[in-house]
This record gives sequence, C-alpha cells and structure tokens, in this order.
Amino acid sequence: MSVKSSKTELDAAIAAIEKSLAEVHFESRILLHKAVRSINGQNHQLLRGNEELKQGNEDLKRQIEELKLRNDELKKEVQVLCQKASNKQIQEDWESLQRFKTLLDVPDEDPSPEVDLDYCQKTLEKAFRKGSPNVRSSSSFSRMTLNALEEDEVYNRWMSNSHSSLFVISGRTKPESHDGHNTCSWLSMASIDVAEKLRADGSFTLFYSCHPKLRADDIIPFQAPLSMLIYQALTHRPELLRYENQHLQSLIRQWQKESHDREKLTLMIKTLRECLASATVNPQKPMYIILDRMDLCDGTKALKRHFLRQLLSLVTDDSLNLKLMLVLDSTLWEGLDDLFDDLLDDLRYDAKDRLLGKLGWHQTEQTPRLSSPEWV
Repeated sequence: MSVKSSKTELDAAIAAIEKSLAEVHFESRILLHKAVRSINGQNHQLLRGNEELKQGNEDLKRQIEELKLRNDELKKEVQVLCQKASNKQIQEDWESLQRFKTLLDVPDEDPSPEVDLDYCQKTLEKAFRKGSPNVRSSSSFSRMTLNALEEDEVYNRWMSNSHSSLFVISGRTKPESHDGHNTCSWLSMASIDVAEKLRADGSFTLFYSCHPKLRADDIIPFQAPLSMLIYQALTHRPELLRYENQHLQSLIRQWQKESHDREKLTLMIKTLRECLASATVNPQKPMYIILDRMDLCDGTKALKRHFLRQLLSLVTDDSLNLKLMLVLDSTLWEGLDDLFDDLLDDLRYDAKDRLLGKLGWHQTEQTPRLSSPEWV
C-alpha cells in the first residue's frame, strides 16, 4: 500500500470521527436543552408549590386564630352558663333550706338571738356591768374568761382529745354579782368565747344559747335548740338537701307527729346525727357544738337525764368527729353531779374520756386570780 492511499484512509477515518463527534455534540445539546427546560419547569412548579404552601400556611394561621377567638368566646359563654346554673342551683338550695327552716319551726329572724354571738355577748356585758346600782360595788366577783378556761386541765383534755367527747361545765352564779332583774350565768361567757375562737380558727362550729336575753321568763322546750342545731348544720352545706330532702323530711315529720317527749327527743337527736354526718367535709377535723344554759330546757328530771344521755350518744358514735360543750347553771338543775356520775359509770372503761366535766365551778366573791375584761 502506498503512502498516499494510507493518508486518504486516515483522513476518511478522521472525518468519520468528526462527524460522529458533531452528531454527539448536537444530540448532547438537544438533551441538555431538554434537561434544562425540564429542570426549569420543575423549579417553577416547586416555586409555585412553595407559594401555595405559604398561602395555605397563612390560611391555616388565620383559621387557627379564628378558632382561638371562637374558643375564647365559647369559654366565656360556658362560664356564663355555668355561673347562671350555679346561681340558680344556689338559689334553689337556699329556697329548699328556707322550706326546711319553716318545717323545723325555727325563728324567722336571721340570725336569731339564740345563735347570735354578738347579741349574747352584749346581753352578758349588760347583765354584769360594773357600776350598776343593783350590783354591790364594794365586792369583786370572779368573772369567766377564756384565759381562765384555757388554764383548766379538764377543758384542755377535751380540746386535745383525738376522739369525740362531751364537756360539761356547771356552777352557780352569785345573785349579788349582777343586776337582780336578770337571770344570766357567769359561766355563759365561756360558751361565747370558745365559739368565737373556734370560728376564728375556721372550725365547723354550731352555737345555741337557751338564755340570749337578760331574763329567762319562759322555759325552753328541748325541741328549740335541737331544731336550730339541725338548721345550722344544714346551712353549712345546703346542697345536701338535693340528695337528702325526702329522707330528712320523713325524719322531721316522724318526730313532729310523736306525742311522747322521750321518743321525740330520740328522733331529733337521730336527725341531728345524720345532718352532722352528711355535713362533714373533713373527717379528720372535729365539729363543735356549743350549747349554753341547757339547764333552762323544759322537762322532768327523767327527760333531762334522757336528753343528756342522747347528747352523750353523739360523742360515743365513732362515725362522728364531734366535740360537744354544755354550759349549765346548776342552781336550776338539781342532782346534776349525781347524774354526771351515773353517766360516767355507764360508759365502757375505754370510753370514760368521752365524758368530761368541770362541775361546781361556782362564782366567788373575791378578786379574780386572772385579769378579766372590763365590761362596758
């Protein structure tokens, strides 16, 4: 083969390669253009999708804000409705309580003198006022104070007992220590001071005085203090009447129809016990009942004995956490010491501490050992 023919073949090969390269280059440009156009299209779609997402996000934010505002409006509407329902329920509870007040035949006056601590205190201040022309000014008489009571061992045992218990305090009042026109007891201030202290401490405390005025011209039927104590217990939790209405009405009608005082008293104590048990909010904290001048309650010696036994049954009932305090003037309750001893003998050995007494705490004509408040 000659050199010339070899060169011709080489040129042809080079030409073929260049043609192939040109074709590859052309096809590559076409493919690249298509790819760029596709990428641009996808990018455009992504940008448009991003804008749509942004718009959708803004719409969602707006909807969320609208829902929040609507939720707040609904909350306010619910609160208003709940308040209206609560007010309606409170009003209905109050109306039920007033119907029970009528059924129990307790005084319409609210508060009535028998349960008004301020009223009873002012009565005692007036009865034992220093400088009264009918009080012997040359003598000083012992005056009951909370300090004196709190220094008494028996009272402190009653207050510190971890279980229910009954505390009886009794004594005679010297007629010369007060205006002769009244029949108040020098021990009554103890009941008021204790009730005030307990209420100031937030304790569940029921109070009743059988001698709220200067003179006790009328004997008090035992139904009066018990009815008022039942009513006071219900005032602490009037919502109880939503569930106990029929049952309590049935009990009340039973003892209202009862003609025998002994059975009537027993049923009333049962009603009081159930009201106290239902009104209990915290079983760990004791409830307190302060009953002043129970000696003025009407009845035979046998009925008074039964009354005291029934009250004692409240503190020997383990379902209640109750501290009961009775203040009596022993001048009008003959044989109280013997009755107290009989009740104590009747108790089980392990229940002796359920009945505590400070009997014979008579007023003395002497300078008080402890400072006393000046009576206005």
